[in-house]
Amino acid sequence: MDFRQTAPRSIGDILDVTIRIYRATFSDWWPWGVAFAVMTLVTGLLLPAALTGIAPKAPAEVFAALASPRFIAAIVATAIGYVWLFGALLTSLNGAYVGEPVSLGRAAASGGRLVLPFLGLGMLTGLATLLGAVLLIVPGLIIAGRLALGNTVLVIERRGVFEAIDRSWTLTRGHWWRSSTVLFVGSLIIGLLAAIVVIVLVAIVTLVFRSEPALASLLTLAVQAISRFFTTAFVPILGIVLYHDLKTRADGDDLERRAETLGSA
Repeated sequence: MDFRQTAPRSIGDILDVTIRIYRATFSDWWPWGVAFAVMTLVTGLLLPAALTGIAPKAPAEVFAALASPRFIAAIVATAIGYVWLFGALLTSLNGAYVGEPVSLGRAAASGGRLVLPFLGLGMLTGLATLLGAVLLIVPGLIIAGRLALGNTVLVIERRGVFEAIDRSWTLTRGHWWRSSTVLFVGSLIIGLLAAIVVIVLVAIVTLVFRSEPALASLLTLAVQAISRFFTTAFVPILGIVLYHDLKTRADGDDLERRAETLGSA
């Protein structure tokens, strides 16, 4: 199914199309949803295991424990795993969006190639946002909104890190408030739905297994993993839809400027 657009969409249309694509592309994203759920389980078990045998009491001992080689190695491994999966997921979703399905192998290979660019982009975007926030909170929010499509640009246009930053900045020019609203509202909707379900299920688990805390903790982690499965594809799809909408608007503005130039020549 091809979801590509030919005309600009309203904020409501973008959210509606995102929901429809989320449902229609289940067969494309469910393997990566499972992978993210597994990573959630692994992370929940791996990080505490990395601190096994360490019982810090004072603040200095806590920092020393968090700086231990085992814990740092666990953090790095899980971070790389999440970034890899995100690149693979985004590649698969974009293929589904344009009607060109991507195999699991190709998506995984693409995710591997995108690990370093994603990490570099994340650090640069985070640094720029932090600097803006240090000056005033509003500049930080504006910078974050202007650079929010960097990851999507990396996948769709296969640009370098700095080119992706420039492209995201260009696409959102004159549309910062609109694009930020779309991403905020979409993230809020899926986040609230997931939070409500998780809170209810965790409360039930805690109540039923209150005499078995170890089992309750494991089931709570499983609930979080299931939540990750169902939510992990939504925001990336939203980013893809928003990217194509802004690109359509930019292309239309460019054609209009060219027509005006030819008309005045």
